[in-house]
Amino acid sequence: MRRIPVGAIYNSNAGQTIVKGASTVINFEDKVYDPLNLVSVGGGWIFTAPEYGLYSLNYNLKLAPFTSVANEVFTVLATFNSVANELATYITEVAVASTYFALNGSIERILLPSQTCYLSMFYGGAVADRALINAANSVYISIFKK
Repeated sequence: MRRIPVGAIYNSNAGQTIVKGASTVINFEDKVYDPLNLVSVGGGWIFTAPEYGLYSLNYNLKLAPFTSVANEVFTVLATFNSVANELATYITEVAVASTYFALNGSIERILLPSQTCYLSMFYGGAVADRALINAANSVYISIFKK
């Protein structure tokens, strides 16, 4: 008998706001694959591991175009069972007009049954709140047991 892969894929086309000076939990609201209903959405996307194992999380975040200034900081964090892990940091070097900024990557962690995982972004900007692009193929997350 073939086993259903343990994991989930979600995307977002909501254009979620990333608040200046705060950490924002990313809400990937559109289910692509989640046959075991391991994710809760709403206030934020939260994956709950159904069983012990090594899980691989992959993400792609793309910010809507904006004119940047030098030294704007964007940090992506994955939180596994209440412990935050910095995944990527992007710092703008110079002012750039109407540019898309993309952050993507992956991380692997061992999870026990009922342990959770979610993704957040911190924006340490000096100008204004930013937003994720509202295109599902540009803002997505997947997590699978290996």
